[in-house]
Amino acid sequence: MLIGMMNGVFVAVIGTPSLLATLGSLFLFQGIGYAATSGFSFTATKAVRQQFTYNLFGGGDFCQVNTGLIWVLLILVVLHLLMFATPLGNRILAVGGDWASSFSRGIKVNRIKFGVLVLSGILAAFSGVLDAAFIGYADGSFGATMELSSIAAAVLGGCHLAGGRISLLGTLLGAFMLRGIQSFLVLLGVQPQWYILVAGLIVVLASLADRSLGRFALGTARGK
Repeated sequence: MLIGMMNGVFVAVIGTPSLLATLGSLFLFQGIGYAATSGFSFTATKAVRQQFTYNLFGGGDFCQVNTGLIWVLLILVVLHLLMFATPLGNRILAVGGDWASSFSRGIKVNRIKFGVLVLSGILAAFSGVLDAAFIGYADGSFGATMELSSIAAAVLGGCHLAGGRISLLGTLLGAFMLRGIQSFLVLLGVQPQWYILVAGLIVVLASLADRSLGRFALGTARGK
């Protein structure tokens, strides 16, 4: 939450582009993580694995389903209701699509940006907790290159890179698809580094397809 607030100050108060602010904080705290752990990993002890909170937040199962996946589905439902069933969600989408137009209509643009970045920080931290509990260890390099996978999952799921259009369920399916591609490459004996190349190609091709469809739709609308 504090990191999200820091990003919110940079974006909403100082006026730094959100991409630069979030990437800057990513590299900053990755460096702190490397320095704090000296490259060593930390495995959950037997006593930790037996704790209720460890099993509740990704380290256990409920009805043969990992608790981390259950949390993901619950958050998906809550965010879907927030974005598509509340005025706040409508304002968030409006700011993402065109902040200047939103500002002219009375929407508190900076307040929306600040709140979204704080929420993003909270969800990022929570996802880190779920991942660490599921795998059973954590280190300073945890989550490296995951930002590329996140972007690829969002683009595959139908989210507009320029903002204003999202699909939460599509993003979840995109993440599952990327994980399936990664597992398939491992089964084929392909080096893990090649997955980064595949994810990058997916982002480029999906964004090009998204722009082409947008231009086609705009041309069709004007033709009518």
